[in-house]
Amino acid sequence: MSDQKIRVYTFLSGDLLTKLDEFAASNGVSRSEAVRIAIEQHLTKKEGGGKGELTTNLTTASQELTSLKGDITAKELELTTLKGEVHHLKEMIKAADSELDQLKSQVDQARSERDLIIKDRDQIRSDADQRWRELSQTRSELSQTKRELEAVRSKEDRLRYEADQARSSKNQLSVELAGLEKEVQALKDTLAIKNDEISFLRGHVSQLSEKLPRALPPSEEEIRAKHWWQFWR
Repeated sequence: MSDQKIRVYTFLSGDLLTKLDEFAASNGVSRSEAVRIAIEQHLTKKEGGGKGELTTNLTTASQELTSLKGDITAKELELTTLKGEVHHLKEMIKAADSELDQLKSQVDQARSERDLIIKDRDQIRSDADQRWRELSQTRSELSQTKRELEAVRSKEDRLRYEADQARSSKNQLSVELAGLEKEVQALKDTLAIKNDEISFLRGHVSQLSEKLPRALPPSEEEIRAKHWWQFWR
């Protein structure tokens, strides 16, 4: 019977547990071994106490063991419940992960759609800016064309005025030319009369020259024509 070993469970206060750990550490033994040594020392000191006290102690230990077994059974039930809850939580986490992956996929798709919308928006803005620049250029060209048209109209009005002035001047010049032609004709008529008079006077002078003595020197015209001027010099 001395070699028979049993496992005994008991509850210790905090102070007693601290002392037990200190004893185990100072003697280099485990906690259970320290408990065994303490029990043996305690039994050795009280060996003369009688068999009744030992029986009482064993009964108390047995009751404590039964209580501990009940506690263990309760803990095992609690552990089973916790395992079920853990399994349920794992399933919930798995479902949540699946939902999260689905949400991530939706987020990625939404981001892709957003990027596409942003790209389209930027393209629309670029097209609108281009249209605005073209419109501004067209307006500028239209304004320039209007200014050029106004300048052409002003030039046309000026040319019309100058044409009217030239037409008026032409009419005036035509009148003056007609007057000048009349004056020229009158001068021609007068010149013809003068020429007739000169011809008459020349004929008369020629007749007088024939009647004058030959001793008279020749006229200047005759000298130049016949080179006699050296003779009469």
